[in-house]
Amino acid sequence: MSRNELVHAWFVAAAAPKPRKKEFIDELKGWSGVLGGAREWVRDRYGALAAFLAGTDTSVDEPDGWLAVSRLYADYADPLARFSAQFAAIAHSHRPRGVPNKISERVKSFELAVPPGVRKVMAGERLDSGIGGVVDSVVDADHFVARPSAYHDRYLPIALRRYASILLDKRADFVADHRLCAAFDEAIAALAIHGDPDLPARPPSPSETRRVEDLLAVGIGADPAVRDDPRFAQAYLRARATMLRWAVDGRALTDATILYSKLRSVRLDDARARNRTAQREVSVAEPAVPERKTEPVEIGRVLDRDILTRAAGELEAVAESCWERDLAADLLSGGAGRVPFDDLRTRVLAEWRAAGARPVGASARNPSTATRIVDAMLFMAVTAVIGNDDLAEFVEAPTVHGIGARFDEASAVLDELRTGEQRGSTSW
Repeated sequence: MSRNELVHAWFVAAAAPKPRKKEFIDELKGWSGVLGGAREWVRDRYGALAAFLAGTDTSVDEPDGWLAVSRLYADYADPLARFSAQFAAIAHSHRPRGVPNKISERVKSFELAVPPGVRKVMAGERLDSGIGGVVDSVVDADHFVARPSAYHDRYLPIALRRYASILLDKRADFVADHRLCAAFDEAIAALAIHGDPDLPARPPSPSETRRVEDLLAVGIGADPAVRDDPRFAQAYLRARATMLRWAVDGRALTDATILYSKLRSVRLDDARARNRTAQREVSVAEPAVPERKTEPVEIGRVLDRDILTRAAGELEAVAESCWERDLAADLLSGGAGRVPFDDLRTRVLAEWRAAGARPVGASARNPSTATRIVDAMLFMAVTAVIGNDDLAEFVEAPTVHGIGARFDEASAVLDELRTGEQRGSTSW
């Protein structure tokens, strides 16, 4: 078993009402790491093995250790995760209004960075105001989980200041759109009653700006055809803003391949806008339920081999061994440049036909269902290794339901797959 498997199983069994799935799972993993790392009282109560397992994603065959981790979750991680996860939905209610369809999903993703910020403060140094230090000792932790609601009003301003800070920081990505900046400004102003947001990072220095622009120039010079893309100008501005932010953060910059990610993001933003428009324009005389069409998982940074490699390592936790999982592993380990996320159906169909019949070990009965399974595996594996702050850059939800709904959809596919395996058959 691995921590990833445990937290997914925990969510399924957790009592309702519970936070939205994406936030709850991420916060459960986050609190698991907090409790498992450098907390002597956790090791004393649950054992050194449980503390180790709670803080790592390594798959380990230690039933007794995982049982102890489950007790740790029941006692502390679950109530702590429920508490911090709730602030994403609260931030959502304060989001900028009137945002254009083509970037609304990207803006919605900003709220996902709020719970980790709240968790950091909760687990951090205790302040005189009674903020922080909630797991410094078993007494502190017991006091908190006995009545989490008593702490809501203490952390609400922190959560909403965090959200305002994110909006203020991300606003720089949209300076070319005056209407969008006005929407951000209005939302930030409304949140001011909770305190002043953190100022964005310092502006980039002239040398950092030159470095970023030089790297972009080199990348474009190596691939002049990229200028022919009608979305080039917008993608260039997004890539430049992101690279400048990385430079200010001290991240080493070696190339400008992020430009290709931004081209893809702009394309997906446009596609989502068209999708929303089309849905609103459906005739009332037509059926309102369109045919289900699995779309690619949409990995953002085209050349980020590290993300793909680490995602491949998550597949064992995502699903049991089967032909579909082997294909997903092959796609991820193949590295960027040959991973056909833009036309996953074609690749799965080709592999299916190459087998001459239903492939040995396949869970699906047809290539269409196999595509859904592979797509769900890829989505869950990639989201397991990326941070919420970068979610919209790496995984673009192809439907109007957003990233949360895409997460639920992938989970439902894999849950059905596991149910069929437990029955010894499949309804696929």
